[in-house]
Amino acid sequence: MEILNQQKFRRSGYWFAILIALTALGTSKAPAATPCPAAANTAPVELDATTLAGKPTSIAALRGQAVLIDVWATWCSACRTTLIAANKLADGNQAGNLAVVGLSVDRDLEDARRWLQETLPETALRGWQANPSETFAALDIRALPATVLLDAQGRIIARHEGSEAAGLNELLAQARACGQTSG
Repeated sequence: MEILNQQKFRRSGYWFAILIALTALGTSKAPAATPCPAAANTAPVELDATTLAGKPTSIAALRGQAVLIDVWATWCSACRTTLIAANKLADGNQAGNLAVVGLSVDRDLEDARRWLQETLPETALRGWQANPSETFAALDIRALPATVLLDAQGRIIARHEGSEAAGLNELLAQARACGQTSG
């Protein structure tokens, strides 16, 4: 009888060790997703623009840091919501590792400048203007408002079209995390 109890104990001891190991595996945390993942196998965005002050610039000038681009137009009433949210993100970007660009696709630079000044009297984001068809092609967007997140190499890692709050907030949170981890 004593031999039988020792064998049961050994067998139950093995099962107990296996149960502990499985429990530890089940409760261990999976590696956290990188908040600003690099986009695999995609080319960096190439897009020339003009600052709202009239100086030529490009997306390439911002390489080395994550970039959030909010694409807007004066005729797009929903763009006001996303532009204000992007500006708040730019204003709160203490580390400065995230470039936030408000990119107008208006054809008239003066209209874009005036509308931005009326909408955001205290502008923290970079105000740019670019050719609409080139912008839509380079950023692979189909509708306004559109918000696009680029990694530090200038590759698209996330995008949101429309002004739906949940999707926009998710993208802004990802952009904030990218700004904290890049640079």
